[in-house]
Amino acid sequence: MAGLRDIGPITSLIKIGDVELTVRGLSANNLLYLLQRFEGARALFSTNAKDMAEKLQGDAAPTLIQLLPEAVWAAMAIATGTTNEAREADEKAASELTLGDQCVLLNAIMDVTFREGVGPLVRIMDRMTSVMAVKAPETEAAATPSTNVSPPRSPAAFHLELPPEKLGRIRLAS
Repeated sequence: MAGLRDIGPITSLIKIGDVELTVRGLSANNLLYLLQRFEGARALFSTNAKDMAEKLQGDAAPTLIQLLPEAVWAAMAIATGTTNEAREADEKAASELTLGDQCVLLNAIMDVTFREGVGPLVRIMDRMTSVMAVKAPETEAAATPSTNVSPPRSPAAFHLELPPEKLGRIRLAS
């Protein structure tokens, strides 16, 4: 009978320049680490699932590099087997790759992490957020915003605002 250890890490072999590099998929622990460490990653994952899916469709590498460069470099270091001692140096090395090489590496990471695309992840996240969402009680009426608008403040040193009903009728001299 097969077990989890028989699956092994999902990896891909890519070539960047003259170097063959083994890339492994990011685990849930890896993703949680990135979410915990990078505010931008949390913001991306906390958006509407459909918005996130749109950002991650097709060749998402340039978009992710633009939105979350430090998180992407950390993901590159993790997916290529960094250690705690080498993490900072590996992230710096990832940041210094050419944009084309970064895109190749990030796309390989996405392919081995999300073998069926990001769709299943987005559906799971959508279900989780809908289950965990706090719904407002239906009996409370939503507050309507006021239509009263105050005039802009005067640059004068002394400013007095009088309500129109206190002013009475105003006549303009002709």
